[in-house]
Amino acid sequence: SVRDEFKTVQEFTRELAGQAPYLAVYYSFVGHWPYPDLGLEHRLIEPRSSRDRYINNLYAQDKVIRQIVESLEASGKMQNTVLVIVGDHGEAFYQHPGNRVHSAESYNENIAAPLFIYAPGLVEPRRIAAPTVHADIVPTVLDLLGRRYDGERFQGESALRGEYRRKYIFTFGNENTITAVSGQLAKMQMLRASGNCRHFDLVLDPDEQKNLGCETGGEN
Repeated sequence: SVRDEFKTVQEFTRELAGQAPYLAVYYSFVGHWPYPDLGLEHRLIEPRSSRDRYINNLYAQDKVIRQIVESLEASGKMQNTVLVIVGDHGEAFYQHPGNRVHSAESYNENIAAPLFIYAPGLVEPRRIAAPTVHADIVPTVLDLLGRRYDGERFQGESALRGEYRRKYIFTFGNENTITAVSGQLAKMQMLRASGNCRHFDLVLDPDEQKNLGCETGGEN
């Protein structure tokens, strides 16, 4: 359960004290629906709504991540570790009518996920502006480690190589929606159940409030 996570991360950090090299994966559930109230010590705000509990649980999740980082620092491994922190999806709280949690729609609040890669001494700090997908993580980490690989064998592409071969990234939503996002952040969605189409310019309209329509023949 979520309440057991603080015991689970203690066991995980004990495992990190083992011999390197190693690959360790920790899957946190504390910020996930249904966001139970974890008590006073994990509250930033009063839990009057599910959104309030979600915020509080993200605060608790930050403490879980901090515990892992401090364990790596205490063991002297932090400067020789590639740390990847990634979410599996976003979370919606009615930014669009009827859109709640993460499985109802394919707006950005549902499908956009944070990704941080900390690799001291291997790469200069930077922010990637181009659209990426989770499949990009493995080739990116391989590039960080200086490992050779056949890029044709991966669905993703390294985020460190400047330009992507692909023109679009694609997602398929639970509501039977196919989404394509271009390198210029033009987002088009085909809603297969209704036959409708949505098109947003994520540069000018990151909140997806203005549907530009779906005329064909454009460059993006």
